[in-house]
Amino acid sequence: MLFLNQPRFGPSYKFDDTDLFTILDLLHVGKRVGRGRISNHLDLGEGSTRKLVELMRDYDMLKIEQPGITITRFGRKVYDLTGMRLVDINVPGHVIGECQTGVVIKNVADKVGEGIEQRNTGIKTGGYGCTTWFVRNGDLIMAPGWNMHEENPELACEIMDKCELEEGDTLIVGGADSVRKARVSAVSAALDMFRVT
Repeated sequence: MLFLNQPRFGPSYKFDDTDLFTILDLLHVGKRVGRGRISNHLDLGEGSTRKLVELMRDYDMLKIEQPGITITRFGRKVYDLTGMRLVDINVPGHVIGECQTGVVIKNVADKVGEGIEQRNTGIKTGGYGCTTWFVRNGDLIMAPGWNMHEENPELACEIMDKCELEEGDTLIVGGADSVRKARVSAVSAALDMFRVT
């Protein structure tokens, strides 16, 4: 999912594909929201938000009307094709950072390696790193191979229930000193997995 390329001339965008995905995630259930709410949700300036929304409209992902902004059929299709969704999760002791955000990706558990790739992407994109879990044979595994159902079954069940994890699902939680950085870290790591599926 590489829709947004930096302009060849002029100033660089202050947003990227992680913000594009976050807008789709916000709107995919049929909400109609204003540009101000999107700006606050992304923790992104109004000018950058306006430009991103206009680009997404040009891609036919969003419809902009007087009552608010909605997702289009194509935008929902793109969102569904990623197999990703944002989740509100905090796992102290397993993820570094006061602020944490999670992304669930469907059916990519077999793509998880040591978890180092996701951690490094989290760091590279401004966070403290990412921690990756996946569901295998009904158990929640923290990459590379720590079985949380055996080591901490209460926490394993709590994470699986809160994130509605199923067999083959992967959960990436990014940690940082701000909600935006944590989200960007987690979504960036998830998009990297999406690109190799």
